[in-house]
Amino acid sequence: MHGLINRSIQCFVQDTYGAQIWADVAVSANIGLPGFEAMLSYDDSLTYAVLDAISRSAF
Repeated sequence: MHGLINRSIQCFVQDTYGAQIWADVAVSANIGLPGFEAMLSYDDSLTYAVLDAISRSAF
């Protein structure tokens, strides 16, 4: 998945729900980095893991 998609998801969560929620999502999804770089490509499974973690979060 293109990093721009992942970065957009990250920014939406951070802007809407806060940095702590994003940090919780990142830990839950095991992404192992503070955030996504818009110009890189990531494995699709990572994007799905982030979306799953977001859907399980209690906002």
